[in-house]
Amino acid sequence: MALLRATDALIEARLTDAEALLHDALKQEPHFRLAHALLGDILRARSGLPSKLHGDEQSAAMSIIQQELKHRIQAPEMLPPTDVWPQGLVSFSPFSPHAFVVDAQALRMYWLRKNERPEDPPRVIASFYVSVGKAGVGKQTEGDNKTPLGVYHITHRRTGRDLPAFYGAGALVLDYPHAVDRLLGRTGSGIWLHGSPPNTYTRCRVPDDCIDPSRRALFVSRAVMRELIDNLRSAQP
Repeated sequence: MALLRATDALIEARLTDAEALLHDALKQEPHFRLAHALLGDILRARSGLPSKLHGDEQSAAMSIIQQELKHRIQAPEMLPPTDVWPQGLVSFSPFSPHAFVVDAQALRMYWLRKNERPEDPPRVIASFYVSVGKAGVGKQTEGDNKTPLGVYHITHRRTGRDLPAFYGAGALVLDYPHAVDRLLGRTGSGIWLHGSPPNTYTRCRVPDDCIDPSRRALFVSRAVMRELIDNLRSAQP
């Protein structure tokens, strides 16, 4: 990814290379706020000004962007071992060879595919940066702005043509609350994995920084959601 190559270049003080890579990233995703912040820091450094991204006095929005940078840089080190099954995933659905595992602490979603030998651990096809609910994880009640923790099925897909622009390329609808959730007294609805609005690359986590009607959902970029929708067209829950 251009962003990670740009951060490597920054660490090595190759500002010209980093600037070119960030411009490439912004050509693909003009609303990538982290790339804009890094590019702004390069320009400030050349002008002899202190960093806004790493300065002592950060705005709330810049602090959130810095956290995103940290999670993205750490992503290669967070890949799960290839010789074990993810905790909570006992087997695959008989209707689909795909599964998605979200590391809520690392803000990373892993796309897994069933191995040819069912007893072998699944393969990681790809991993993506993901945002969780505004108030974190561990949903219990309607309106708590949290993303639920558990094992859920994708019940159906909704393409961008069927939804407001806020949901980007579409959404994968989850079966929360399922029977176990209801048994435990958990309430709520509308838990989706969905894309980003036209003017957003990754979702903000600052309360007043954006209007987000889906503050308890999982959120990925438009490009990632297009890939998921396209590759899961024939998949069943």
